Amino acid sequence: MATALVAVGLQAVGGGRAAPDPIDPPSPTPSPSVLGRSEPIVTIPEIAPGDLREYDELATVTNAQAEGPRLTELVFDVPVRDRFAFEYSFFCTGDPETWYVLIVGDTGASAYGFCDQPPTQPFPSFPEIISPLDHSGGEEATLSVRMFVTGPLPQEHERCFVRQSPTDCQDKEPPLEPLESTDVTFGVSIYEYWAPAVAEFGEERISARASADGVDHVLSRVLESTPGQDAFSTTLPAVDTERLVTVLTTYTDAGVTCASEAPSQQEADACFPEVELSIGDRTVLLGLGKVGDVERLSGRHGFYRVPAGERRLGVRVASGDPGHVQYALLVFDKSL
Repeated sequence: MATALVAVGLQAVGGGRAAPDPIDPPSPTPSPSVLGRSEPIVTIPEIAPGDLREYDELATVTNAQAEGPRLTELVFDVPVRDRFAFEYSFFCTGDPETWYVLIVGDTGASAYGFCDQPPTQPFPSFPEIISPLDHSGGEEATLSVRMFVTGPLPQEHERCFVRQSPTDCQDKEPPLEPLESTDVTFGVSIYEYWAPAVAEFGEERISARASADGVDHVLSRVLESTPGQDAFSTTLPAVDTERLVTVLTTYTDAGVTCASEAPSQQEADACFPEVELSIGDRTVLLGLGKVGDVERLSGRHGFYRVPAGERRLGVRVASGDPGHVQYALLVFDKSL
């Protein structure tokens, strides 16, 4: 099966997430009753205590020294579990006329701007949003990190930064050089959230935990469509706290072939069905964000809050050929 995954996440940098108390998985609940035209494949993941992780601070470096002048350049290496899944935060403060440039690894992670950005308190402050996706892969690497302060950016460099990124502009002439001395303070922190996968769908590896606003939720079930299935619905048993849900989709070989052989872009787009999520009497065409009272949480993947109580959820192919797509509903219950 060809997999062109469309995730309809929970991934952001910032906020002041304090280290929470140890997490316990939610108490077992009865399997949901499935009300759709044909039953989906239901998976109840097995979650071990070690599957529930916290952020690991890998390296935090600033230009302040115990003795001597402040550094104008930081260069260091840091090993990561996955070169695509690490996260970082930074600051540069003290002079809005001084520029900073930050390059992390070789995948385009970078930043630049004026030194008018104070650090968070504390620094680093780990994200209050944790996605269960993108943190269970495995491409270990050693990141090379460089952060420096410099004078006004030459126009050719600034144009290159805007069109591409500092990572892609390192060979631009004349090369940017760090200042000889500075009074500004700057620093960068590299950290990661990693957890083993407890479920899989298509090429996505799904870890046990999702967190929104610092509140942890644990994956309680995955409902996956069968080939060609156009809809299913389920009633989740009553609980006293809200849940988080999301839908993942992957296009089948038939959908990819249809698009590749289509004579026009419009006909190619029609080969990829639109999928719809319903929460009670609210309906969301995935990817469009907040509709009615259904709140889509920020990030790469659209997670939605499900109010407490017994709730009926449904997923259906709203347009297009059901044979061109498979979809899965992920349900997360608040951890106790």
